Amino acid sequence: MNKLWICCFGLVFLASPVCAQDAQWVEWIGDIEFSFGTNDNLNVSAFSNDKEDDNLFRVSGTFGRYYQFSGTTRAHIAVGIASEHYSDIDLMSNTTTSLDLGVRHKFGLGFDVPYIQLNLNYQDRNVDADIRDTDQFAATIEVGKNLSDRFSLAGSVTINSVDGNAGPTIVPGVSNEPFDDDFWTASLFANYVISEDWLVSLDYTRRDGDFHSACTPINVAIVLANEQIQAITLDEAFNGCAYQVDGSANIVTASLGYAISSHSAINLGIQFFGGEADVLSYAGRSFQLSYNYRY
Repeated sequence: MNKLWICCFGLVFLASPVCAQDAQWVEWIGDIEFSFGTNDNLNVSAFSNDKEDDNLFRVSGTFGRYYQFSGTTRAHIAVGIASEHYSDIDLMSNTTTSLDLGVRHKFGLGFDVPYIQLNLNYQDRNVDADIRDTDQFAATIEVGKNLSDRFSLAGSVTINSVDGNAGPTIVPGVSNEPFDDDFWTASLFANYVISEDWLVSLDYTRRDGDFHSACTPINVAIVLANEQIQAITLDEAFNGCAYQVDGSANIVTASLGYAISSHSAINLGIQFFGGEADVLSYAGRSFQLSYNYRY
């Protein structure tokens, strides 16, 4: 699987007209963000007596460069690092490093011309609870268009593969790797410029495939009786078990942004998550307030 994803990263650039005579590095990428957030179901539990809520502080930075192949095609390469610290559940605090490659092509010149973009992303996530360390690979194809000088609409499909650690075996014959997730998402997102300084965004995402949840020992029997468990192990972060099931979810995100200057902005966002597996339902919501500076 890892070799396949390495090959896919290379195809991003092979798919571009690299022989264009005017190809050149044209612009640096620099992005720093500080954010504060809350999550009322951090462990994605199906049980009200198991749900854990917490606050987090996050700081992240992305640095890279654009490469212009032609007047309508450009590529980018960027590396990122992010650190999250949770107020109460310390073992969920983590650091993530990432690599992102992408090619964007516009079907002509002009503000309202549609585009297509291919992105490949790799993330190495190190969590204080070692069992939750993961390597994640994602491939995304996106199409979009400015429908007016204020309104834009885009859609994307992403295939994700997550490689996690193995924990203790607690159910004989069942995998002990609940953080090995394979899933896909399909998203539709819209942006509307209210004024020169204000931007409102709305995203809808459909998620299908593997996902993991956590529960305390009091609810393990209910999970085993109602769900087709694909993997399960002990989870020190939430003092119970982490398990994997196959299911689907709907995710809605709304955000409001205010531009402080031409390089910085404040954003307020809210996200609602609702999903189900065989019998049990999983739902939650989160808030985020962030400050972003872009070079």
